[in-house]
Amino acid sequence: MGILIIEKKEWVANYEQMKSTAEMVELTLKREQSIHTAALAEAKLREEKLKRAIEIEKECVSNVSMYFR
Repeated sequence: MGILIIEKKEWVANYEQMKSTAEMVELTLKREQSIHTAALAEAKLREEKLKRAIEIEKECVSNVSMYFR
């Protein structure tokens, strides 16, 4: 009977350790997903700003070339 109690304690300890590890991995995954989402949003914002800058540059070049015609 004593051996069964010791084995049960070992199984419970192993379970608790695995559960703790799984929770830690899940938190790490959620944090990394948040970082990825924020970086993606920032990249999209920078892309939009660059597109606007190119449009403004094209308009300026067009206006300058019209002036010299």
